[in-house]
Amino acid sequence: MQRRVPYVSVPPDVWALARAFAAVLGETLPPPLRIITRVVDRLGPARARALLGQALTVEAQGGLTLPDGTRRTSGVFFFSLVRTSDTLSRADKEYIFPRRLAPSPGMVWPLSAPLPRHVMAPTPAPSPAAS
Repeated sequence: MQRRVPYVSVPPDVWALARAFAAVLGETLPPPLRIITRVVDRLGPARARALLGQALTVEAQGGLTLPDGTRRTSGVFFFSLVRTSDTLSRADKEYIFPRRLAPSPGMVWPLSAPLPRHVMAPTPAPSPAAS
């Protein structure tokens, strides 16, 4: 059975390897897992392992520090390695990092979709029914 990742169906071995990569990188949320799955699916296990090895090597040497003193996580560094890789074609990068359309300023939330938790107003407590 193939595992369905948005816009991509991947074989179980790709899915298992992507989950292992996510665990090593400390990524637990679905969006990074989808990207990792696309990396393994598109590049193959050998090339994906090579990029993971580079990310872990830099992490072992102290990681990537930004000018403000904060450190990039190994997952973010892995994604930046994939993005800046000279061996990937534009089509590969677009497959791995699909573009999302930004909502227009006047966009109305679809009525059929639930509102995000941060948009919903707190629900008032039910009042006791008068008998």
